Amino acid sequence: MNYFKIRLFLKELYRAIIFYKIRFFFSVISVSLGVGAVALIVASIDGANKKAYEIFDVFGPDSVLVIGGGRTEGPASRSKTLTIDDAIAIKENIPAVFEVTPRVLFSPVTVVSGKSSWSTTVIGTTADYFTSLKAGIKSGRSFSPIEVKNKSAVAVIGSKVAEKLYEGAKEGINDNMTFTIGLLPVHVIGIMQKRDTAGISEDLNDRIIMPITTVSKRLLNDEKYVANLWFKTKGDIDSAIKSVKTLLRINHKTPEALPDDFRIVTSKEILKQMKLLSNNLILFLGGAGIIALIVGGFIVANLTYLSIRQRQKDIGIKSAFGATKKDIVAFFLTEEVLITFIGGLLGILWTIFGGLFLHYAGDIAIYISYKVLLTAIILSFLVGFLSGIKPALVVSRIDPIRVIRG
Repeated sequence: MNYFKIRLFLKELYRAIIFYKIRFFFSVISVSLGVGAVALIVASIDGANKKAYEIFDVFGPDSVLVIGGGRTEGPASRSKTLTIDDAIAIKENIPAVFEVTPRVLFSPVTVVSGKSSWSTTVIGTTADYFTSLKAGIKSGRSFSPIEVKNKSAVAVIGSKVAEKLYEGAKEGINDNMTFTIGLLPVHVIGIMQKRDTAGISEDLNDRIIMPITTVSKRLLNDEKYVANLWFKTKGDIDSAIKSVKTLLRINHKTPEALPDDFRIVTSKEILKQMKLLSNNLILFLGGAGIIALIVGGFIVANLTYLSIRQRQKDIGIKSAFGATKKDIVAFFLTEEVLITFIGGLLGILWTIFGGLFLHYAGDIAIYISYKVLLTAIILSFLVGFLSGIKPALVVSRIDPIRVIRG
């Protein structure tokens, strides 16, 4: 008996959806857009948090970046205040610091290889760069301390640079990979592993890493100044930072009344900034997504009321043949939840496609996890229930005799 009742119930449900195709279409679309918007926001927030912890893991809790120039100076107008002597002094005089990696920047610079050319950033640094920043080598090797000392014209290139300059880069390094910077011929000795750069302002794959002595002497003709210093600490990081600040102010002969002519950034600050960005996304985009979902719910509810007006006679006949108010409420609620559930599934597809678009076109970190899928499903059921409960109660109170008489 229950089997036939369920079968009849599903058959009637199918007929109701198929007969009112336009209502079904607009209900599914409106719900899918609202659910997809909220799910995409959740995915972007999860992506931002995931990226923040990945950056924190790469930099490490014991890492500190010192940038030349005052706090108010922008990247393009940052003055040169840090020197190689500062790096040496920090390493020799502060016991809490066990690794110092100075870096110089040459950007933008056009490199030429045969008929191919590409504008990129050249970073001059020490051999410790690759271990300090966990920059893995996909093919070839990194340069050695001896090559740094000898100012060798060798380079490790990012995966994007390799793709732009060399057709066979995917197969690995070879002896014919060379390029020129101005008049300087450079031999490629390694290609770095491709790194996910979504959510980061600079493309970590679009760079060339060379010995700091080579870039300073043979390209920039400036062996004194560096763009920034990267150092790692042991023990109390706050105490080490305080010692570094004091040492740099002494080295730079900065009067007590004047602010620092450098800026210190820790991995904790980077994590804090990414968290702040995530919170802003929740407040701004979350509100927009919820509004879109509410609008979708109103559309479904209004279409349901319109459907009730068209189906009053059918409902009256069902009541006359023994359908209880409970049966009618259950039928309409199931119909609404089923429609919004289909809308939720379509919303998940919008989220996936939208996430791919934002990742590749906007370089935004998107992470579609079980939380995103669960959010979409719960929201679709919730919209279906809330938008269908009142119309279902209204339709259950219809007087079958009055409706049949028409």
